[in-house]
Amino acid sequence: MSRLDPVLARGLAAIGPYLDVVVVAGGWVPHIYELLYDASTAGRSPRTRDIDLAVPRSVPVRSRSIDELLKGADFRCEFHSLDSPPVTKYVATQGEDEIEIEFITDASGSSEAAIMVQPDLTAQELHYVGLLLDGPWPVDLAGLTDGEVDLTILVPRPGAFVFHKSLVFKNRRDRLKAEKDLYYIFFVIDTFPEWRGAIDGELERLAAQKPAWFKKSLKSLRLKFHSPEASGIDALLNQKPPTAFPGLGDEQFRQYAFSVMSGLIATMESAVDD
Repeated sequence: MSRLDPVLARGLAAIGPYLDVVVVAGGWVPHIYELLYDASTAGRSPRTRDIDLAVPRSVPVRSRSIDELLKGADFRCEFHSLDSPPVTKYVATQGEDEIEIEFITDASGSSEAAIMVQPDLTAQELHYVGLLLDGPWPVDLAGLTDGEVDLTILVPRPGAFVFHKSLVFKNRRDRLKAEKDLYYIFFVIDTFPEWRGAIDGELERLAAQKPAWFKKSLKSLRLKFHSPEASGIDALLNQKPPTAFPGLGDEQFRQYAFSVMSGLIATMESAVDD
């Protein structure tokens, strides 16, 4: 039986012709990482119902537009702002759940407005999205789901995903979203030890390519995780799923999470020093 969440499978299948240019973003990324790392035990990551998809600032139309494909799959387009063009989401019902798909793209300047990336399709400009679009991993879902989901999708490289979350959490207006960003960082660093070398190498590369961003990220993480009693550890404790770390009490988890995040910060400090 496939471990891929059917909500995600339906949303991605609807836009199949564009999956080579669309990158899965947000909270679904750790779920896909789990499938890649050990599909038999997937299900440990926090889960979300919303699907954020990162796209280039311009997406050429193929036989049918993304808007047409989604509406043909029973998604309805909803406006979520009074701007022109408006922020939009595509919404459908999946069992007892509602699926929401939102498109994001890289902000080229200081503003974060919605822009048209394809006829009738808007994407919200957000800073740092370019990190997610840069050299993403292709993932063959057919091979991970015993052929049940025959799609190849794109996900950010883990190092880029961690770095992106470390930059965006500070500017979140929603406290819970900021906490989730921090938990995703902790989750990826802690859960996939065999990827740690690749993550560290990615962070070293980003320190050289994006020095101002990197120093901003490092400063934010230091402020959040300076001790086991710091607010960043509070955030991780708040977002930890009830089934995660069953052998640890809250105080033990605080100490463990602090050691994990301290290790990440030390790696980043080393990259800056080099």
